[in-house]
Amino acid sequence: MECLKNCCKRLIKKRGAEPDETDGIAIQINPGVRKSSTLDGSHTDYFLSKLPQDGKEVPFILPNTKASYVQPRTSDSQDLRYQMSGVGERPEGSKLHNSNKKNYDSLSSTISTSSSFQSTESSCESGEDLGSLCVQLSYQEEQEQVWITLVQCSQLNLPVNASQKPKIQIKGVITLKKAINFKTSIKEYSQDVHFMESFVFALNLPTLRHSALALKLQTHGTRKRTAAECVLSLRGIQTRETEHWLRLGPPGTAARRGCELHLATCFQPAYRRIQVRALAAQNLQTSSLSLAQEYAVTVELHGDGIPVKREKTLALKAVEGQCQWKAIFYLELGALQPSSCQLTIQLFVRNSLKKKRCVGQVQLGLTVPNLEAVEQWKDSIDHPEKVVAAWHAVT
Repeated sequence: MECLKNCCKRLIKKRGAEPDETDGIAIQINPGVRKSSTLDGSHTDYFLSKLPQDGKEVPFILPNTKASYVQPRTSDSQDLRYQMSGVGERPEGSKLHNSNKKNYDSLSSTISTSSSFQSTESSCESGEDLGSLCVQLSYQEEQEQVWITLVQCSQLNLPVNASQKPKIQIKGVITLKKAINFKTSIKEYSQDVHFMESFVFALNLPTLRHSALALKLQTHGTRKRTAAECVLSLRGIQTRETEHWLRLGPPGTAARRGCELHLATCFQPAYRRIQVRALAAQNLQTSSLSLAQEYAVTVELHGDGIPVKREKTLALKAVEGQCQWKAIFYLELGALQPSSCQLTIQLFVRNSLKKKRCVGQVQLGLTVPNLEAVEQWKDSIDHPEKVVAAWHAVT
């Protein structure tokens, strides 16, 4: 910098300029600011300006900026590559979308990721296995962005005619009050199909954890139809990237739009009873019509396959897809052993016309197919007077 100033001074004296003519001034660069360079390799970290009248040097301070992914506005190009270190620099604190205004325009971009894979168990249960879908999830707290990457489908076994060369596409839905929909590009059907497409949405974390990710595999032939589906709860989404292998099942066999029940159990041997608490439900479907919907839970105790006792909660209206009952039931065991008992918890919905239907159910016991339900029941029996609470998908 001193060399630059001396050169400018010599140039001014050589041309016989007046003392108030242009001179070089110092520029103060913040340590966190990345130096930029032009195409020919020359740095552009310094600017020239006129000196003030008093001859003092005025530092030019560059503001701190942070690199952030900017969601594309169109999805015409499917082979874009975004480099996180240099794309879309903007002042710190700005947002991709304003979630309060519910501006949820979603568009996809194809990016390559170098994140390490981490195997997790599938959260979808179905009687017929039509293949599996790999999904990667992460949440960026600083930008308040959720990243959803649909990696691939593996070992697909769809009821389609391969001779017709069908095409497939994945449709995703985030089950918020105002649902967010997105789609992948259309691919040729085969047993293993790679998508590797990421979707970014600006959503706050508490809202996101009360929703689910519903994924439908659609076939494109003479007409478009849903061939398989699965649901992943977003309640446990983390800041680090996690990978989930979801089993695809026939339409209608996946969890009901990701509905979940929060249940607590407690074995009280002194009173020979089981205490059951129906705490809350989330990801409930709310009607856009004038017919108000109310949700209720029934708890039924079975001993050796025979119903023993049945209880139910009050019917409550769902607020933003959630209900909180906090109801406590005391189910007498009598001569029954808790290891041979089983609980069936059913979720019902009722409209203003008093029409009631069953949304789904959760079973707790040592012989039920759900591993999490078995663990909760076993923990309650092995540790008397301990309240064991867990979330369960309604199937």
